[in-house]
Amino acid sequence: MRRKRISACGGRGLKGVITVELSYLFPIILMIFLVIVYTTFYFHDKNILIGAASETAVVGAQLERRPGENGRADLAGFYQERIRGKLILFSGAEASVDTTRRWVEVSAYAERKWMRLHVVQRAALAQPETAIRRLWLLDRLQEAGKKETTEEGSSADQIEGSKTDQKAIGQTGSGTAVESQKK
Repeated sequence: MRRKRISACGGRGLKGVITVELSYLFPIILMIFLVIVYTTFYFHDKNILIGAASETAVVGAQLERRPGENGRADLAGFYQERIRGKLILFSGAEASVDTTRRWVEVSAYAERKWMRLHVVQRAALAQPETAIRRLWLLDRLQEAGKKETTEEGSSADQIEGSKTDQKAIGQTGSGTAVESQKK
């Protein structure tokens, strides 16, 4: 079987056209592939940093609730332990932990050449024991207030007397005086 030559350009043929075209296209295709790979690695590392910072903030908030262990935990070390061996691009991430009266804040920073990541995660310092104690105290105060009002004179007899006054005026029930006169 013989190959047919396409005669173009004065009968020389088109032997190296595909090679020349691919020499232009291959670097572009390679760059697109590398951008996709680096973008994937970037978001992978970002998710690892966010997850570790969030977990560290929650652990810090839980440790702050314990009365005897305030300030004993090394939360920056805990953060480093959580990201050890998991990052692809940003191997040298640093974290700082700030504890305020309202929350624990973990701030992580990572950099590699022209790429930078800065992640901040917070966890609220919840104190449900204090809120429960306040509600319990409020209930006790309300019960004490009810006892005082019943002892001072707003007894059941006075309540019954006010109902008879309403009946005389014709304002019993949910209707108006006109409706009660119709009955």
